[in-house]
Amino acid sequence: MALQTHIVRNANVLVNGRSLLGQVEEFSGPHIKPKMASFKPLGLVAETELQSGFEKMEAKFKFTSIYADVMSVVADFNQEVSVQVRSSVEVYTGSSKTAELPYVCYLRGTFKSMETPSFKQLDPSEQASEMNVTYCKIEINGEEIIELDILNNIYKVKGVDKLANYRANLGL
Repeated sequence: MALQTHIVRNANVLVNGRSLLGQVEEFSGPHIKPKMASFKPLGLVAETELQSGFEKMEAKFKFTSIYADVMSVVADFNQEVSVQVRSSVEVYTGSSKTAELPYVCYLRGTFKSMETPSFKQLDPSEQASEMNVTYCKIEINGEEIIELDILNNIYKVKGVDKLANYRANLGL
């Protein structure tokens, strides 16, 4: 069987349903990372770590210039924002492109910082912002890979609800 590789070269960012095509130079998505707690009971030869929840998530945006409509969304730190990052995953089998799959990352949260631009003669101005992410869902080719909703205690992997028992035990 021939080697299969996947390549992602570009993306489009949408904020509150509005495309920012050409306005975002770089996007860094949230790191989904479990919070680990030490576990060191008597009788075991070593301590280990067990998952005890999730670390906070954040996304970073680097804008290509100054856009008043974007800045006004970013500057409202109390307003929840919906973000979509859409891309195309190129699939190569051997050296032939055999497919292109849609990648979509859905985020919700609030912006927590807005960098005012710096200026340097003859260089384009840029603006960076950070977002506190409370919801993240990733789909590839229409298949849900992961969904993590911090405020509603939802954590799904490939559609399997990993917190169903937890919510039931809490009476939620």
